[in-house]
Amino acid sequence: MNATDFFDATAKSYDPTAGLRIGQHWYNSLARVRPDIAGKLIGTPTDPFYKDFVPTDFIRFVMDSWGEEQ
Repeated sequence: MNATDFFDATAKSYDPTAGLRIGQHWYNSLARVRPDIAGKLIGTPTDPFYKDFVPTDFIRFVMDSWGEEQ
């Protein structure tokens, strides 16, 4: 899976009736496929977990980090 596939799959899999914030869904999805990247986001302003949206900085960070060794 590349970053584009991740973004596409995560956007399509969001279920607003599941009781998760949008940012929480995106963070959890990232943690499942790239825990190395997700771990770098915890507690930073880029961390989307507690947000009701996906910050542009999150998208940029994931795109920039995706090519790093897993």
